[in-house]
Amino acid sequence: MTGVTEAAIEQIDPSLLWTSTRTANQFTSHARSGESSKLSFVDLDLTTVTGWAAALERGSLEHSATAVFEYAATLVGATPEILHAFSACPTTSQWDFSRLLESLHGQFLSMATQAALDEVVASQIGRFAPDLLLVSWRTHDFDTARSLTGRNTDYEHIASRALAEQQTFTADQAYALALHLSGRLTVDYALQLFDAAASYFNDTAPLNSHDGNHLITGIAGNWDTESAIAAVIWAALGDPASKTRWQAAHSVHLALTLGHAGVVSRLLDLASGQLDPGPFLDDRLEFYDRHAMQWLLYGINRATVEPTALTTAALCDKFLHQVVAGTPHAVNTPLARDSLLRLHTAGVISLGKRKRQTSSNWRHQSAQEGAITGPS
Repeated sequence: MTGVTEAAIEQIDPSLLWTSTRTANQFTSHARSGESSKLSFVDLDLTTVTGWAAALERGSLEHSATAVFEYAATLVGATPEILHAFSACPTTSQWDFSRLLESLHGQFLSMATQAALDEVVASQIGRFAPDLLLVSWRTHDFDTARSLTGRNTDYEHIASRALAEQQTFTADQAYALALHLSGRLTVDYALQLFDAAASYFNDTAPLNSHDGNHLITGIAGNWDTESAIAAVIWAALGDPASKTRWQAAHSVHLALTLGHAGVVSRLLDLASGQLDPGPFLDDRLEFYDRHAMQWLLYGINRATVEPTALTTAALCDKFLHQVVAGTPHAVNTPLARDSLLRLHTAGVISLGKRKRQTSSNWRHQSAQEGAITGPS
């Protein structure tokens, strides 16, 4: 084995050996199980708000967010005073609330502690109602909370009332609320709700941001809504990042499936060069329209296997024929050809008598190559 010897390191800088030894000892000590490896909170008073704030900060700095809850539940006992202090602490998060409940599973809770926990749960559920009710991956198990408190408190009602009284929302919460309510509202009210949710982006991207001081109408103020949506999708279809192109192809698939004929028509105008996407592109970079064309075809191709998308996909008939009749391409040509065959088979387009032989040849080629499918 070759390398710098320990003796040579000692001659150059002995402190390197001390650091190495100390680090090794640290790894060894962390690997051992026992009380010495756990965080200590004995110097903090968890019956006070300041004690909880300091404990949570210590756990965060040491990357051990659950340690203080294990300490409170098993070593000192989750007394009513401790629970009320936790509830009053302004730095607690929804995740801390969940950790508290998880730490109490399997612990003996006195009647006084259960009564205090019931108050804490009601308080915290009201505080974090938008996240608990609107964001799917933050949902809360209310039944488990009731089993811990021994009460039949209607926490769901508390959360919904708190949500109704909420004055402000984050962008994520606003969009989630719009999604939940859109199915219960008329189209006009749903659009108003979506606009209200979208307005929260003004907080993160005001008109004077980036290359800023845009007019109220923005840099694309003269574009109608369908053209603007299509241009955003088109720009993403040609994005350098493959993940973005993939997401944009899914957007094409979605537009076709939902029957957004206007958006689809504008996408076809962009692909044929009849509409200039300039305001939606970064003029510092050359837009790679070949990527955009290919991923547009992926989206169309994937949509042609969906019965609900076929009628709208028929709008792509002329565009697909142009791709097939153009310069042969290893990916684009089969994508367009197979899309036309599916549309013809479904009866939403007709290839015509003169193209029957061509259609037969396409089917033979498709069978030999295997169908190329878009994003799934």
